[in-house]
Amino acid sequence: MKSFLILCFILLNIFQYTFAYCIYNTSKFVSLSAFQFPDNSGANEFGRFSRHELAPGDKACCPYTTYDCLKTGNKDDPVKLLMYFDFHRIKYKPFTITVPGGGWINISGDDGNTNYEVFFANGNRYEPEFYVYP
Repeated sequence: MKSFLILCFILLNIFQYTFAYCIYNTSKFVSLSAFQFPDNSGANEFGRFSRHELAPGDKACCPYTTYDCLKTGNKDDPVKLLMYFDFHRIKYKPFTITVPGGGWINISGDDGNTNYEVFFANGNRYEPEFYVYP
């Protein structure tokens, strides 16, 4: 019985974020804030994905199987996010980036240097749309 419970726990952790897009803040010193554009969200402004001050090393996910996160429910459809880094309440230039509904972003940086890698749910690299606001 104990082995079965351990196996269930492991499988739950593996599949917990399989059906979601995730943002991993791989920065060492700066927090990251992210907000979903309404383009492919079925939710109103208060139901869409948003995270304020995601700490270095933290992650945030939103399941693409829910209408609020991705209205089409297709894990390969793009989700557009507005993001910015902040350090001691100083907000750096905002930027937009896309991620597949079932994929993830590894992102780090500061005002002058934003590094990112974006992947599909299967682990293949995804070439996102990326724009830094002036």
